[in-house]
Amino acid sequence: MGFDWCDVAAILNVEDNYIGTDGIRDIENLARIKGLVAHSARKLLVLNEDVPRCVAMAKEAEVERICYVTTAPDHNTVAKSHIASGGMAVTLRPEAGGPLIEFHNGGEITHVLPAFDVASTIAGKAMHNVHNAMFAVAVAHGLGSSYAHIRDGLIGLTGSHTDTPGRLDFFTGFAFRVILDYAHNVQEFRALSAVIKQLECLGRRIIALTSPGNRTDPHIDKLAAIAAQYSYDHYICYRRDDLRGRGPSEVPERLRDSLLAAGIAAQNISVVPVEEDTVNAALDMAGTGDLVTLLYTDHDRAWDMMKARLAGE
Repeated sequence: MGFDWCDVAAILNVEDNYIGTDGIRDIENLARIKGLVAHSARKLLVLNEDVPRCVAMAKEAEVERICYVTTAPDHNTVAKSHIASGGMAVTLRPEAGGPLIEFHNGGEITHVLPAFDVASTIAGKAMHNVHNAMFAVAVAHGLGSSYAHIRDGLIGLTGSHTDTPGRLDFFTGFAFRVILDYAHNVQEFRALSAVIKQLECLGRRIIALTSPGNRTDPHIDKLAAIAAQYSYDHYICYRRDDLRGRGPSEVPERLRDSLLAAGIAAQNISVVPVEEDTVNAALDMAGTGDLVTLLYTDHDRAWDMMKARLAGE
């Protein structure tokens, strides 16, 4: 890494993304690499208690305190024991109007804020952003921020293109809605698709997806299989400008073949071999009431292209 130690480190997950790249052989190898970040923390280490490989990193830590983040504290024995002994944890308390983010420390409980007050959670539709907000609470507290500043920061995060570009980024102005996002692995794509499934859509749900070229064939196949499970009305398979060792049309064609193998009809799949053409292909296809999702790497370029299209340029 570019540093020897840090005050606060956080490990949110250990998923199978990046396996097969940069010498990463398997998920245990990836956990060891992420563990280097955990080992660098000196004051506070924040770990996802819902992921066993994250919890295991506590054994190797050389840190003053550990804070667990969990969405199910009543079911996770590590978090329950940690809280009972006065340890730090960030949890969710179920409430009628939506869950409440709580901070546990020294046997005391602080009600930080209602989770759905964070705009990027889209009133709870984006549960992965509830999780992100919980980690933000832990990290900010570890860096010395007051609860008031943490609340203000999370509430002030609008979820707009200015605040969170390329992450559940809604573009309005057309007769249809467009979401710009950079979901490029299975975990992210599943979370995003779960959000899209909950959004009102009077027309079709159109998705433009791709994968970095240096991911393995099984990774690309799994991405397509997840896409098929969510039953989009049309799939646009495209490639990134940066091929990362793949042929010019290899990634989109593999996505198409995997979608076909998953039972998606051929007429519901398009292949766009040039990244820059993807935005216009999706906009040309969309009609009134549709919901278009662009999983785009260069979100600024995509945003500018849509602005130009809306302006008639």
